[in-house]
Amino acid sequence: MKLIFTLQVRLVYAISAFLIMDFGASLPKVELRVPFQVKVVQDAKPTQANLAAWMDKLIAKAASPGIDGAVTYEIMSFQLGSPRKWQYNDGGNPANGHNTTVYPVKVRFVQKTHYRTRTHVIDRQCVFTSFKDSFGGWTFGYSSVPHIDKTYDEPADI
Repeated sequence: MKLIFTLQVRLVYAISAFLIMDFGASLPKVELRVPFQVKVVQDAKPTQANLAAWMDKLIAKAASPGIDGAVTYEIMSFQLGSPRKWQYNDGGNPANGHNTTVYPVKVRFVQKTHYRTRTHVIDRQCVFTSFKDSFGGWTFGYSSVPHIDKTYDEPADI
């Protein structure tokens, strides 16, 4: 279910009496109204696209010019667990604290670091915890169980 909220903000600026005292006369009240709308779409559960957006910021990276080492990833599986209440060991700092709903997400992804002579591959299976942050975005963090890594090298694909 999508909830859309409209927010109208009015900014009112008035010159106070203590500023007027220096001028000896009263100044007119100035009022500025700035109407705008903010649409907030409340997602019920995190999606694979939400996880991919988070991974784009924290895992994927381009190589510096003239240097190898770009990091890419591919999500192989995405499984959403049963929601529960946030706990301290989930990490992060959700706006609603213990009232925040956390979704465990079991993910298998392949992370590749591309070098000139080889491609280093890490096949990861782990559990992330996810919750909405104060700005309405999904936050993900590594959970402590399970975490399986398989690493190997492939021929360079550059």
